[in-house]
Amino acid sequence: MFYTNDIGQNVYLDILIQEIAAMDSRILLICLISILLITPAFAASISGFVREPSNRPATGAVVTFSCPATKEILATSDQNGRYRASGLPDVQWCSLTVSYQGRNSVPVRINSGSGSKDINIKLQNAPTGWTIIL
Repeated sequence: MFYTNDIGQNVYLDILIQEIAAMDSRILLICLISILLITPAFAASISGFVREPSNRPATGAVVTFSCPATKEILATSDQNGRYRASGLPDVQWCSLTVSYQGRNSVPVRINSGSGSKDINIKLQNAPTGWTIIL
């Protein structure tokens, strides 16, 4: 089946439909690639254990990750001292702090990496709070 376009050319309708479908697929692909390039990746997660100076679990320690262009991400350690923070930006330098028993640590700079990684934290007494040993 064919039709005549506005400049007098005979065009087969099935070819026209195929061309429109192919054009729609290309436009959709370009849009998806654009969205992926613009959207920051937040797929990193960090987990580990927080330990007191005596090496006992630091139950209830709040581990805070502060990364550029994102909100702070907090994780609280369980009865075994285990914490898990997810939704961190991929491969970015972040500041890690710990609050435990009313005292705060000095910030430590870490890289969030990509995917999942473990960072174990040992707290040491310091004159102004805690020092973090990774």
